[in-house]
Amino acid sequence: MSLGQPDSETLERQLARLFADRNAAAGALLSLERRNNPYSSAFPSEIVVCRFADHSSQKLLLKYGVAGKHTGHGYWGNVGYEASVYEHVLERLALSTPRYFGCFVYEPAGQVCLAIQYLEGTTRLDKCSESALLRCAEWLGAYHAVAAVIGNLASVRKKLNQYDAAYFGGWVERTLVYSRVLRHQYPWIERLCESFMASVEMLTDDHLTIIHGEFYPNNILVGTEQIHPVDWQASAIARGEIDLASLTQGWRNTQLVEQCILAYQRARWPQGAPQDFENALEIARVYWPLRWLGDTPEWTLKPERRWYFDNLYQAAEAAGLL
Repeated sequence: MSLGQPDSETLERQLARLFADRNAAAGALLSLERRNNPYSSAFPSEIVVCRFADHSSQKLLLKYGVAGKHTGHGYWGNVGYEASVYEHVLERLALSTPRYFGCFVYEPAGQVCLAIQYLEGTTRLDKCSESALLRCAEWLGAYHAVAAVIGNLASVRKKLNQYDAAYFGGWVERTLVYSRVLRHQYPWIERLCESFMASVEMLTDDHLTIIHGEFYPNNILVGTEQIHPVDWQASAIARGEIDLASLTQGWRNTQLVEQCILAYQRARWPQGAPQDFENALEIARVYWPLRWLGDTPEWTLKPERRWYFDNLYQAAEAAGLL
């Protein structure tokens, strides 16, 4: 148990309430077994096995909020925000995402704990063969198609962040500031940022949906039959091309990437993609490295991150922004 996480007695009491609220047929919660999660990332997490009176069990992934956690300038929501995405979006759509059991606030930390199904027998996309990328692109297109419908509901929209010109402008401004000491190496940055902002309405107009926000290989678990995206704390209302750009960034097999784009289009728009799809995807490919270069100055200036500048230049050149 890490510092700030609830003790076992508190955790058992809170989980018993969650299962009771869901009218679990398994009977009373009898015991818990806690294990470290080797793949914890932005937020600490653990694996918990719950055993019930009927001798059944349920394995959960518990994700814990952290006070004062960097929000990426509003890009990342906290654990409570992710719980809201599960409750108001993912649970409605009955997707292959982990089952949502609920969330609770625990003391003395006063932080939120998210309880979701722990998925057995899955592999992160970055550990899979390239063919799995096609399955993920198809899943993404199908998800964006149905998410666009509920994303228009006022009750859902008020729960989620939405990208606008000011949002994108923030990443541009911070990238310009953080990269100032590198301007001699990347003299094209200012011109690129100006051109990007002149084109940003491409990502704020029609054809919006509810995006994952960080749909890259580390956040996608691949099963034998299904795709299971996790870590939804960056979900927002925006153009779906942003997720597609993050999914396909860095793959060297360009033919496979083109196949993924077609698979996405067919799954989302069986009757044909909108005319501005390709342009929106090109602008989204520029936004994606800008988002990371504008996060923190320490991150931007790390030598091992310099490839993001190369990626940004290539994306901007392809989009006609340079």
